[in-house]
Amino acid sequence: MSVLSHEKAKVTLFGKAVIPVGTTVIGESAFAKNQRVRSVRVPGTVKRIERWAFDACENLAAVILDEGIQAIEAFAFPCGKLKEIVVPDSVCEVAGAAFGRCEGLEKPVYNRSGTVLYAYPRKARAKIFSVPAGVKQINTGAFEENPHLEEVILPAGLEVLKGCAFYNCGIRRLTIPEGVRRVESCAIWNCSSLEEVEILGKNTVLEERIVHMCNNKYRLRVHGEYPIDALFRATTGAFLQRKDVQVPTDFLESENFL
Repeated sequence: MSVLSHEKAKVTLFGKAVIPVGTTVIGESAFAKNQRVRSVRVPGTVKRIERWAFDACENLAAVILDEGIQAIEAFAFPCGKLKEIVVPDSVCEVAGAAFGRCEGLEKPVYNRSGTVLYAYPRKARAKIFSVPAGVKQINTGAFEENPHLEEVILPAGLEVLKGCAFYNCGIRRLTIPEGVRRVESCAIWNCSSLEEVEILGKNTVLEERIVHMCNNKYRLRVHGEYPIDALFRATTGAFLQRKDVQVPTDFLESENFL
């Protein structure tokens, strides 16, 4: 394994970050706070980009990631001037906030095949956003720190809603489609404007605290045969806080309502 460290990191006169032949890991903080960096192309021979690799590279505006990269760690690219980036399909792990603090993003960040949504622009002012039909996973931190976004329409083919997918944003309403297999812990976290969450699936796996530290007035609507104790765990016992919990008749009549 060949790690490119901060001590070895170099930048050309034209502002291009140099990734030496044979490098397999771009190490933690390798190019951190380097204001000369304006662009970088990461070759597929690199398998992992570690956290803070390009931290505070305030002039980094162009990033190309080649197929072959497998993992991008937290805050790898917290770059304010970065406008767009495409994640290779070879990447199987992108940590939360890998693109945190990218205030300059103009387009959502997807993988190349369009099946994973990694980040939505913080500065986008639209109140409603429809996630494209091909997306199967909403990644950690995808919708964070956007106060304008009030509703996100999720596609029928969505399968996984990762933890902290919605964090500290203006979301008011969210309907989780029937085909979603799993909603992870803290999927909706610290969203003070939240009014309603509806879960259409009858067999969706709900991890603990899927709604966490939101306001105490949101409405939860569920369909299907969910044990009441599972719903308590999924919402941090928030049944005690909410003003209105609507549960369809088929749920109330279920033998699994314990």
